[in-house]
Amino acid sequence: MVHPILVVDDDAAQLAATTQFLKDQFGYIVEGALGGRAAIDYFMLKRTPAPKLVIVNHGLMDMNGIDVVRTIRRAQRRLPIVLLASPQSGHIMTEAIAAGADDVLTKPVNGELLKQTIWNLLQREMLGREVERLTRYHQSRVSFMDVESHSDGMRVVVQRAKQAADSRVPVLISGAQGVGKEYLARAIHGGSSRAGAPFITVNCEL
Repeated sequence: MVHPILVVDDDAAQLAATTQFLKDQFGYIVEGALGGRAAIDYFMLKRTPAPKLVIVNHGLMDMNGIDVVRTIRRAQRRLPIVLLASPQSGHIMTEAIAAGADDVLTKPVNGELLKQTIWNLLQREMLGREVERLTRYHQSRVSFMDVESHSDGMRVVVQRAKQAADSRVPVLISGAQGVGKEYLARAIHGGSSRAGAPFITVNCEL
């Protein structure tokens, strides 16, 4: 899966170089925000693609990089955030972590270190989401947000499932074994007015 990344810098040339480097070397989808306020607008306006990780340059002119980290963290509880700081900013690490940064890298950043940092944070975030998803599953609190819908066909299925959740008509879900029929049924149940009632699974063979 290709993970969208948002890079925040107020130096247009450096921003272009960083985004191109991440695209060329690692194949990421990369968006750029020219300055801290542009980055915050990106989240407030809910622009797409929604980033899976943010890289913020500390030395921004329009807004302190740590303030950018803090603001993004308030809006996105789980989103991995990396702050890039100059070697002279030794005290910045403590402040950045307290503000919500997941890691602080010293500029100029080694390409392999940046790659490994991004990979580690994305894997950690994915693992955390999977743990939460499984917890909701076992507690019968599955929602449509838990259903992966990357393809056009699956997005149609989810849309129809949402319509079914809003009605009281019987629903038949068909498909090959292992495609997630029960999971979709749990999402319909969780999104319906009967979400507080038990979800009962009956296994049978035709």
